Amino acid sequence: MSQTGILKNDEFIEFLVALYASLAIIYSLVIKDDASKYRNRPIINTQFDQKVPDHFHLTNMNVTDLRSGNIIASLPTFYARLKIGNEGTEALENVEVILEDVEPRPKKFMALNLSWAGYQVQNDIKREVRLSQGQYRPVDLIEVIDPKRAKDFAEFLRQIKNTDFERYDAYSKGFRTCTIKPTSYSDIFDAGSYIFSIGIYADNAEPRRIKVKVSYDGEWIDDDKIMRERHLTVKLFDH
Repeated sequence: MSQTGILKNDEFIEFLVALYASLAIIYSLVIKDDASKYRNRPIINTQFDQKVPDHFHLTNMNVTDLRSGNIIASLPTFYARLKIGNEGTEALENVEVILEDVEPRPKKFMALNLSWAGYQVQNDIKREVRLSQGQYRPVDLIEVIDPKRAKDFAEFLRQIKNTDFERYDAYSKGFRTCTIKPTSYSDIFDAGSYIFSIGIYADNAEPRRIKVKVSYDGEWIDDDKIMRERHLTVKLFDH
């Protein structure tokens, strides 16, 4: 074998060694870490089943007088709640659910956070939570108050010169989304069919976007089964 051939073989071997070393460095610095993150990443998931009480149920909503702290009314109310969960192996940090859009869109609409259920907070909603592996938490989506009771309560508030009487009068004509109460009535919708666009976000996960169709005909029955089958339906769709 010629001297030139030996040199070329040696150079080729050196090239392979250098290539292997470079690939090893790239794997350790980039691919290995990303693969680990991919395996261990938190994953946002959503659930809704209208037949499950955790997702759709009738309860009494207590209304508290802000000045005295006393309960001044207890109004029959249907709630629909989504379940937001973590299907990954690391905790989801600072998870928030935002109602971003609606069709048909009313003249006054604001994108606002939905409230996590089961919290008592000063501003009326809990914006962010932490979800550990496999954990699911309910987030309030809509509430529908007995129209007659809402109307009667609105009249009571009007008589005592409470400015919330207009809000409860509006409640009696439809439903509200469970966002922080804005200064306008953009959280209140007349009876009808609407498609809500919802974004679910966390500090350390890919966002998830869903659509929810809510149809309400304005009728009221104190029965979960009849209500969800005939008058108030909620359906979850992925984008």
